[in-house]
Amino acid sequence: MKPSSKKNLKRILVLGIGGSGCACVGSYAKLNNSLSYMLIDSDESSFSNFTSDNIFLIGKKLTRGGSTGGDVEIGRQVIEKDTSRLRVILEVVDIVIIVGGLGGGLASGAIPVITRISRECLTRSIVLSTFPYSFEGKNRIEIAKDSVKRIRSHADVVIKLHNDKLKKRITENRFEQSFKESHFYFENAINSIWIMCNKPGICGLDYSSLQTIIKFCDGFCHYVHARCIEDSNRSKKIINDLKNHPLTSKGLILKDAPGAIIMIRGDKNLKLLEIEEIMNFLKDEFIDDARINFGIYNDETANGIFIDVFIAETWQEPLINDNLDIFDSQRELALSNDNKGVFSDMEPTVHRNQDLDIPTYRRKNIKLPK
Repeated sequence: MKPSSKKNLKRILVLGIGGSGCACVGSYAKLNNSLSYMLIDSDESSFSNFTSDNIFLIGKKLTRGGSTGGDVEIGRQVIEKDTSRLRVILEVVDIVIIVGGLGGGLASGAIPVITRISRECLTRSIVLSTFPYSFEGKNRIEIAKDSVKRIRSHADVVIKLHNDKLKKRITENRFEQSFKESHFYFENAINSIWIMCNKPGICGLDYSSLQTIIKFCDGFCHYVHARCIEDSNRSKKIINDLKNHPLTSKGLILKDAPGAIIMIRGDKNLKLLEIEEIMNFLKDEFIDDARINFGIYNDETANGIFIDVFIAETWQEPLINDNLDIFDSQRELALSNDNKGVFSDMEPTVHRNQDLDIPTYRRKNIKLPK
């Protein structure tokens, strides 16, 4: 972990998990020499062209340097055996960005464990995950859905990118390009978070802005990136792209969002009118009381206008099922938030100012999937 050169800089670590995650993070690391990153996999072939300082090989005894073979349980086991080493790494960072493709074995099994350790270390965790193409089969999609439920229990933010949506943006028909499309968006998401926390802007965002959006997203967040490198009508082209972007479901996702972070970066020719047009469009799309934080950054290396939007969304699926009868045999116990049932008249068991009769998930504010 590279130390921050300034006291107010936030310590950000980016973890690439599994083959897809390692490829994405490794690619971005070549563009940002200041990035602290680590590649985690059981497959030694994922680590070609990287130094040993950035490699975290797991499960060598179990997989013998190979992959998990798509087995989620093996993915969980290999990371569980290295939790003590992982904990040492996560205890010294403020934010961990976890990147992985769900549906396979390693990322689907390991990321829920990593987010759990992050929460125990009081480290904010942001998960960037891809969902399989529909042609990859129902089993892989179900594995991805189940993994997200487990990830959500501990992660602060989960950003999902569906490959089926992203393929609508592909201009080339080569299969390599189609699988790398999600990497393009994740690299931009990582870059925008890194800039947000570590670079001052004209009207800047910061770590506290990120904390605010976390409060409103209930564990789930959309991300969209748009850019225009042409010389004329740049803001109008950005607006049109946001309206029709598949990752915003052609603008529908913006309508009911409780909050958003908007980052606008531009070259030396960035005009106030362009910023105003883009922000007025987004302001009109969001509900009136949406919490919006935005920042403007002048980027001398940029050629055009770039916009990154993190859109909060309330998770529609209930955390737990409170409507079950606790006396109905062979069913899950209902975890009531209102009383202690038959124990409500008994003296509470108090230890260190905590009522131990209250379920741990409530005392420690742990989110439970359904």
